[in-house]
Amino acid sequence: MTHVVGKAFLGLLVLSMIPCSAGCVSPASITTPSGGTDAAAPASGGTVGTGGNTGGFAGGTGGSVPVASGGQTATGGSSTGGATGETGGIGTGSGGAGVGGAAGGGTAAGGTSATGGRAAGGAAAGGITTTGGRATGGVPTGGSGGAATGGMTGSGCAGGNNPVLNALLSKTMYWANSTTEAATWLLGGGSAASTVTRTMTAAGSSKFAVFSTYYSVNVNPDATGFATWIEGIARAIGAQPNPAVVALEADAFPGAGSNQAKHDMLNAAVGTLRQYAPQAAIFLDIGHSNWLKAQAVADKVKTYSNYALIDGWASNTSNFCPTPNEVAYAQQLWNLTCKPTIIDTSRNGLGKLPSTVHNPPANEWAVGASFAWWPDNQAVFFNYHNKPWNERD
Repeated sequence: MTHVVGKAFLGLLVLSMIPCSAGCVSPASITTPSGGTDAAAPASGGTVGTGGNTGGFAGGTGGSVPVASGGQTATGGSSTGGATGETGGIGTGSGGAGVGGAAGGGTAAGGTSATGGRAAGGAAAGGITTTGGRATGGVPTGGSGGAATGGMTGSGCAGGNNPVLNALLSKTMYWANSTTEAATWLLGGGSAASTVTRTMTAAGSSKFAVFSTYYSVNVNPDATGFATWIEGIARAIGAQPNPAVVALEADAFPGAGSNQAKHDMLNAAVGTLRQYAPQAAIFLDIGHSNWLKAQAVADKVKTYSNYALIDGWASNTSNFCPTPNEVAYAQQLWNLTCKPTIIDTSRNGLGKLPSTVHNPPANEWAVGASFAWWPDNQAVFFNYHNKPWNERD
């Protein structure tokens, strides 16, 4: 999401308008998933989703969408199985510790667990295991989802063995729109509960829905209204038999700054979600690598009374920070919190920041990598598309 910061938060805010060379330093060695659809374009002359929710943008004149290097286009929708525009890769083996086999740091079905870190991901049938972290599991060729077998552990981190996250690993992400492959946005004032029910029913048992809540706490700090709205969402999720993911309130945490009342709203929302939707994985949106420093995030969120109920962090929502920068940021957050991050890669296909984060020119952005698990990096749970890339800010 784009943002405007009114005053410093803990003295460590980094504004999103800082050029990438100053605020998004790419590490020398970052593993990024390969084999995914790294670029997509609508049909020739197609529509570009004018209007709509905040946080997206138009794809350019006539519906053309720039394509990342190495990507493919497909008439009428996003390309599938295209070559990624990003370097590196997780590996495309058939992936994961075999059923009944020991997975380093995560319990495969019938297997044993080990300490610390995450196992290496999906090199060959049966997988390669190492001590520590999430069990092995390959990302399928094409990057369209795949199942990461095993469990997320890490005895070096409190709460590393998280059954809520483990329940997701055998599934893939559900999206209602195959062109955008985006999460389902729940907007304040709308019929959020019915949308949840409809979406989770469509997802079925083999996929999980990702809900991006946007009550707009920063501009609508109505604590009572927000609490009622979140409870309706939580009860609707909890009424379903399958797990789900909630990316909680884009921009709200970093935008709240020192406004404690807004932080209290978010803290209460975490408690409500966990109470009524125990199978929902809660990822609190914390901005992106070009906004708050990881230390500032950790220092503030650890003051939340419901901090222990948060499963992880959502970063880069509807923004453009390159994936390697977000992975480095996720690693910093992991080091401080032992909680993984989900990264929105819907608009960062060019691997650099545009000249403006408000509806940049068509030649300054590209659709990024499709949903994929990151089984060999304990700091990143998965990358995905959060906001539809064809909607304007």
